[in-house]
Amino acid sequence: QYPISNTSWAAPKPADEGYNLAYSKDADGNVVVTAEMSQDEKVAAAKAAAISLFKAAGYTFDEAAGKFTAAPAGAAMEWEVIIPADGVGDHPSYGILTETKNALQEMGLDLIINDPADSNEMWDALDAGKAEMWVAAWGATPDPDMYQVYHSTNVHGLEGSSNSNHYGIQSEELDKLIMYSFFTGDYHIPFLKSYCDLQEYCERALDRYDEGNQMGLGACAELLGVSFSEEEQHRAFADAYLSLKCLKAVENRSPIESSILKADCEEFYERMTFKNYFITDLTDPEVDRNELKFCCDRCGNPMRRVKKWRLHNKSFSSDFSCKSCGRKFTGRVAFKKRYEGVKVTRKIIEIVPKKKKAPPLAEQETVRTD
Repeated sequence: QYPISNTSWAAPKPADEGYNLAYSKDADGNVVVTAEMSQDEKVAAAKAAAISLFKAAGYTFDEAAGKFTAAPAGAAMEWEVIIPADGVGDHPSYGILTETKNALQEMGLDLIINDPADSNEMWDALDAGKAEMWVAAWGATPDPDMYQVYHSTNVHGLEGSSNSNHYGIQSEELDKLIMYSFFTGDYHIPFLKSYCDLQEYCERALDRYDEGNQMGLGACAELLGVSFSEEEQHRAFADAYLSLKCLKAVENRSPIESSILKADCEEFYERMTFKNYFITDLTDPEVDRNELKFCCDRCGNPMRRVKKWRLHNKSFSSDFSCKSCGRKFTGRVAFKKRYEGVKVTRKIIEIVPKKKKAPPLAEQETVRTD
């Protein structure tokens, strides 16, 4: 899987010249999986390819035990990956990491899955350059901002960088392709008169709409009982045909007319090309000051802010105290500017004081009275 949705025009497609699946070759350059393989065969082939790659990197492998026993100088036998899944594994990639951990443990290696309840832990580690591996998920427009995520000038830590290229990719050739995409002429599509966001329409018809967690095409088809071949997924024609079958299966559940919008007007292109951004200045007129107030989740009374607001990874945070029940909280709020307006995300986390440990018995003072 490449780090971009396969529904985007920018994602590599099977019909592209020189196309290969991501991470699809072993140390000798041989193709790892094919469409004809069963799922079990694909898993076995992927494990064998991983072993070949670790061997090529200098890891010592015990053939009899089927496990790695030592790492080359400067390398490790275990790695940490941070995935912000609210501390409970609530993330679309969590299952993948779990299966990867199991596979690596079979080889004598380990993947430590760090699932913090607060996603800021991951962003802080990224900003500090201390994250070995990380997983995140976010939404994008049909015309994704390639410059922000992949251009060399935005690599974290560079002078003048937006610090948004967390992949650390620095490629002069890719930079030229990204800039070329910005200047290819008129962006209007003459034959496009109307459009429907089929993904959102199906989600609403199934009562599964969640702006922060969009449903994949395969998941939608399964919920509707629509049959499809997993091997053919993410191919342009197959995905288009499956989308049509999902539309036919759901059209009687909800009227589609209200979901069809005009595309032959400037508003459509303004919406499609609008780049979402986080507001990082509390004096911005788009900030609703009422969103900076919090109430206690137990007694419902307004809480008093006890510290100044501070900006961390595009969200504001401060500490609050409830006068009624004495509890203390950290309140976080983020303001994301979208074409439709400002989306506000709020969260409070109770501050639980750490219990003091009793001193060792040898250090405890004993008083005797006769």
